[in-house]
Amino acid sequence: MRATSASLALRLAYALCLSVATANHVLAAIDSGLLLDGLSREVPFPVRLYWSLLTLFDAVAVVLLFARPRIGLAATLVIIVSDVVVNSWATIFLKMGMTNAYLAQIVFLIFVSATVRTSWHGLPRPSHERATVSTSGG
Repeated sequence: MRATSASLALRLAYALCLSVATANHVLAAIDSGLLLDGLSREVPFPVRLYWSLLTLFDAVAVVLLFARPRIGLAATLVIIVSDVVVNSWATIFLKMGMTNAYLAQIVFLIFVSATVRTSWHGLPRPSHERATVSTSGG
């Protein structure tokens, strides 16, 4: 059974956003160093480490959205929720200000939160569930 077109379209949208985020993280690493050491010393190391790891997390989530869609959807949701939480903390406590990138992350969080269920339910059932359904009907 194939995924619905809605599920595929949503996963493509998520992948596009995560790919742009990956590119932004790569540019930040080029500009400020792999662990973003070039950022203000007021930014704690755990925050800089998290932001650096997003380069990898976002890219892996893009692959998982198509190779292992259920894991990819869960990863996408965890990534954007944690990213907005960390960036909200930085905005409030480090007085980093409301940037367009931060606002875009909030919009992406709302979009993913509102659509992830549709994307999830549009995926084909795992093979073990299909076998259970087909053998229990008799």
